[in-house]
Amino acid sequence: MPLVVGTAGHIDHGKTWLVRALTGKDTDRLPEEHERGISIDLGYAPLELPGGLHLSLVDVPGHERFVRNMVAGATGVDLFLLVIDAAEGARPQTLEHLSILRLLGVERGVVAVTKADAVEPDQVELAVAEASELVPEAEVVAVSAKTGAGLDELRAALARAAEAVERPEGFAATRLWIDRAFSLRGIGTVVTGTLWSGSIAAGDLLRLEPNGRTVRVRSVQVHDQPVEEAQAGQRVAVN
Repeated sequence: MPLVVGTAGHIDHGKTWLVRALTGKDTDRLPEEHERGISIDLGYAPLELPGGLHLSLVDVPGHERFVRNMVAGATGVDLFLLVIDAAEGARPQTLEHLSILRLLGVERGVVAVTKADAVEPDQVELAVAEASELVPEAEVVAVSAKTGAGLDELRAALARAAEAVERPEGFAATRLWIDRAFSLRGIGTVVTGTLWSGSIAAGDLLRLEPNGRTVRVRSVQVHDQPVEEAQAGQRVAVN
């Protein structure tokens, strides 16, 4: 069953660097993001885990000015990857993002204590203990995106969290939570989001809410790859 994991955490705590280390993909796609060194919009990457699990990873911005973007990315995720800097500990956006996740009912996930290579071992132990107290329901793993230390342990922890996620089986109406909409020359309007239930294929007729407009699907992609049909739990782009 495809699942979606969303990052969360304070600005500059290493979310995007960690995503890059886990997936090999740079989710900062805007020139301004590279110029300023911060994530502004949502980013996406496929993540393969032990046991053959395939997750879609949504990387959200941590700056307080982009909380709206964070909420858009967190809507429809199945589990979280909360990132906390080993040196700084939990900061304002850490707590804000955690509150948003709880309000959205995202209860399962993993905490990554990042930049473990930049501090002394005693500080790492303290940061892990504080993170465990802050999010007692989640496994806490110390990692370094720079050296790769702890990445295998983090993947294993995410796999365990994913296996514990339950979704109702059987038929369900198609619901796609749209978090981005844009137009491409020669293609037309494209929307992206998390397919929460049902499936989408070329030729399908969907109802766009809240105005109730009927639209026809021309094509479907999952992580930039054309597919005949997208399934619930996948990150989807629909034209």
